[in-house]
Amino acid sequence: MDNDTLFKVLAVVSPFVSGYITYLLTNRSKKSELLYQNRMPAFKEVVAVLVKIRQYAEGKIALERGAEFSPYFDEAGSALSLRTELANASAVNEIFLTDKSKRLIQDVDSQLGVFCNAEIWVTGRPIEEAEPRTADYLPLHNVVERGLKGLFKEMDLPNS
Repeated sequence: MDNDTLFKVLAVVSPFVSGYITYLLTNRSKKSELLYQNRMPAFKEVVAVLVKIRQYAEGKIALERGAEFSPYFDEAGSALSLRTELANASAVNEIFLTDKSKRLIQDVDSQLGVFCNAEIWVTGRPIEEAEPRTADYLPLHNVVERGLKGLFKEMDLPNS
């Protein structure tokens, strides 16, 4: 094959090759953009539940310290209801969460499970004047803080 024939073949083939490459790159870009657009609402929904859990822990910590008038103290809330809410939010948005985000949420869920058991234990035992009837909610607060920071980092958002 001489150079003249080669250039003629390349002149015919190159538009098809470049069109196919452009199609692949455009398709990948659209998928990435669509995933990011859907990840943001999923992120907001999961973060809203995590903030509720953090506020719940802050309210319980304030109660332990004698600050019953904390804006976050809520007698009606429970670790079980928050755990259910977190499970529902993460299940609905599971496809848009990365493996790292899922692990962070799982850590919070595990800690909430511990506090479900602690709340049953605290409310189920007899009242004794010498022993306080509270659990230490600081580990829950800390794991939620780590989860929030990790999710913000996953989304490349500043965490103030």
